[in-house]
Amino acid sequence: TRPTFEGHDIYMERGKQDAQGDLPGGRYRPFSLMFFIMEREIFGVDPWMGHFMNLIYYMLTISVVYFFLKNIVFKSLPAYVSFFASFLFVIHPIHSEVIGNIKSRDEILALLLNVSTIMLVYYAIQRKNFLYVLAACITYFCSLLSKENGVPFIAIIPLTIWYFTELPLRKYFQFIWNEEKAHNEVETSKVINRLSNSLRQELLLQANGIILREL
Repeated sequence: TRPTFEGHDIYMERGKQDAQGDLPGGRYRPFSLMFFIMEREIFGVDPWMGHFMNLIYYMLTISVVYFFLKNIVFKSLPAYVSFFASFLFVIHPIHSEVIGNIKSRDEILALLLNVSTIMLVYYAIQRKNFLYVLAACITYFCSLLSKENGVPFIAIIPLTIWYFTELPLRKYFQFIWNEEKAHNEVETSKVINRLSNSLRQELLLQANGIILREL
C-alpha cells in the first residue's frame, strides 16, 4: 500500500527532531523536507523518482545559473561564454553528484533560490518594480529554509548588485577612488621631484668639493 501523507503532526515532530539534534548544530531545513513529503504522497517510496526529481531541479538550477551569467556577469560578452561556463558547472563532479544523492535536494534548492534572489533584486533595480523585491524576499526566505548556505548571500547579493550595476553608490565610490588615486599620483610626483632636486644639489656639492680639492 502507498504510504499515507505525513500530516501536520508528523511534519512538526520531524522538525522538532531536526532542531534537537538529528542535524548537527540544531539546523532546520523544512523546505526540502516538504518536497520529499509531497513526492512520497504522490509517488510513494520510490528512490528512482527521487533521483529523477533531483535531475529536474538540477536542470532548472542550471538554467537559472545560465541566465544569471548571461544577463549579469557576462552581459557584455557573447552568449556562448555563459553557455560554456554553465556547461563547466554542469559537468563538475562536485555539482553533478547531487543527482546521485537524493538527500542533496537541499543543496539544489538553496542554490536555485539564492541565484534567483540575485536576479530578482537585479531586475527590481533595473526595472524599478516593487513586485521583484517582494518575489526576492520570498525566494530568499525559502532558500534559508532549504539550507543555511543562504546566510552568506546577505553580503553576496548587495556586493553582486553593486559590482555589476551602475548604481549611484558605486559611481560615488568610483569617484572617490579616482580622486584619491589622482591625489596620490600628484603627491608621488612631488616627492619624486623633491628627491630629484635634493639628489641634483647633492651631486653639485660633491662635484664642487672635488673641484676645490683639485685646486
